[in-house]
Amino acid sequence: MSGLGEIRTALAALLDDVEGLSAYAYRPASVPNLPAAVISPSSAEYATPMQARRGQDIYQFDVLVLVPFVDAEVAQATLDELISADGPIRAALAASPHLGPGYGTTAYATALADYGVTIGGADEQQNLGATLRVTVRTTTG
Repeated sequence: MSGLGEIRTALAALLDDVEGLSAYAYRPASVPNLPAAVISPSSAEYATPMQARRGQDIYQFDVLVLVPFVDAEVAQATLDELISADGPIRAALAASPHLGPGYGTTAYATALADYGVTIGGADEQQNLGATLRVTVRTTTG
């Protein structure tokens, strides 16, 4: 079984291997190096005591993918490439669905949401971003 912190760290390590992408297991205090993937837990369903010996905990993570918004067309093309169904983020998850050694944990992208301009940081830098929903299932016993 993997805990929440272990899963966040494993997801960040996996996504940090995507060429040109900086991945963050925890929300950084300042605007990250872009393009970036920022991992945040969204929800969880835990195995009940009756299932604990062979059940699964199911975590939902929001992976906010950000690119610099300098030129609108370039930003959209860059973001589209990263988050598309055949893009490098989904390919990384498909190539290593177990998030490292062992077969007790699997991860896969299930949805895309919130595509648009975000403003962040003290200088109110504009970024273009979208949220990929990643489902992680981990055995409990």
